[in-house]
Amino acid sequence: MITRITLSKICVWLGLFFLFRPSVLIYYNPNFQWVFFGIAGVQIICACYLARKRRCGISKIEKWVIAFYGFILLNNLIHNTSIVHCLKEVISIATLVYSLKIGSKYNNVNFFKAAYKISLFFTTINTISAILFPESLAVDYMGAASIYILGGDNGSIRLYLFAILFRVLMQGDHKEKNFPVFEIINIWIFSMIRDIATGVVVSASITFLLLCVYNKKVFKKFSPYLAILINAIFVSVFVVMQATFNVFAGLLAILGRNATLTSRTFLWSMTVDWIKDRPLFGYGFLDDNSFNSLVQTRTSSGLFNTGNPHNTYLTILLSGGIILLCIFIIILIRISRNCNKFDVFYYNIFGVFLFTFMWAF
Repeated sequence: MITRITLSKICVWLGLFFLFRPSVLIYYNPNFQWVFFGIAGVQIICACYLARKRRCGISKIEKWVIAFYGFILLNNLIHNTSIVHCLKEVISIATLVYSLKIGSKYNNVNFFKAAYKISLFFTTINTISAILFPESLAVDYMGAASIYILGGDNGSIRLYLFAILFRVLMQGDHKEKNFPVFEIINIWIFSMIRDIATGVVVSASITFLLLCVYNKKVFKKFSPYLAILINAIFVSVFVVMQATFNVFAGLLAILGRNATLTSRTFLWSMTVDWIKDRPLFGYGFLDDNSFNSLVQTRTSSGLFNTGNPHNTYLTILLSGGIILLCIFIIILIRISRNCNKFDVFYYNIFGVFLFTFMWAF
C-alpha cells in the first residue's frame, strides 16, 4: 500500500501508468492517445488538490521546470508552431513530476516499490514482445517497423533506465543492497534484439558504472556534476564534430557501424545550421510534420522523415535556443545540489543515472 490516503494512491498509480503506458495501442488506434492523456489529466487534478491540501510548496527545481516549459509554450505561440504537441509534452512531464513529488513525499519506500513493480511489468512484456515479434509489433505512421509495447524502440530505453533506478531506490536504508541483475539483463536483451546502438552503449555504461558504485573500493564517487561535465564533452566532441567533420568514421567502421549513424549525422548537421540561424530563441517545440518540413527544405532525397533531430541537446537548442539550454543547465545544477543531501551511495547512483539518461537520446 503506497499510502493510507486513497487519493494519493490513485494519483501515484495513474502517473506511473501514464509513464509506462502500452503506447503500441496508439499505433493501432490514434484515439487511444486521448484516453491516455485523459488519465494524465485526472492525475494532475488529483495531484494539484493533494499539493494544496498538504500545503506543498513549489520547490526551486519545480520553478525552473515551469520556466523551461513556460518558455517553450511562449515560443510556440510566437512562432505559431503546434500548441497541441507542446501541451502533450507539458502534460507528460507534469505527470512524472507529480508522481515523484506525491509518492516520495508521503511514503518514500513504498512509492519506489510500486514504481518498480509497474516499470518491471511493462519493460518485461516489452522485451517479450520484441522476442516474439523481432521485426515489429506494429509500425509507425511513416511505416518504420520499430514499435513494441512501450512504443518506439529507441524511446523505450529511458523507461528501462527508470526500471533500473526504481529497483535501486526501493531498497531504502537496507545495508545490503542487491545489484539490479535482472533489470540490466532486460535492457541488454531488448537493445541487442533491436540492434539499438544507443541502448547498447547505455547498457554497457550503466552496467560498468553500477558495478563501480556497488564496489566502493573501486569507484567512490560518480557525482551528478561529473555526469554533466562528461555529457558536455561528449556532445561537443562526438555529436558536433561527427556531424561537421565525420571524425569518427574509422572507429565506427571498426565497430561495424555506418559513419553517418543511420543518417543521424546529416540530421545533426542540418539542425546545427538551423540553430545558427536562430541561436537565442530557436523555432519553438516542433511536431513531427513541422520538423520534417524543415528537413525537406534542405534535402530532396526524402530520406529524413524522422520527426526530430535524434539528439536531446540539439532538440533543446532547436526549440528554444541558447536561452532554453541555459534553463536546462540550471535545472541540472539544481538537481546536482539536491543530490548532495543524500547518502554517498545514492549520491553516486544519481550521478550514474543522470549520466545515462542524458546519453539516451
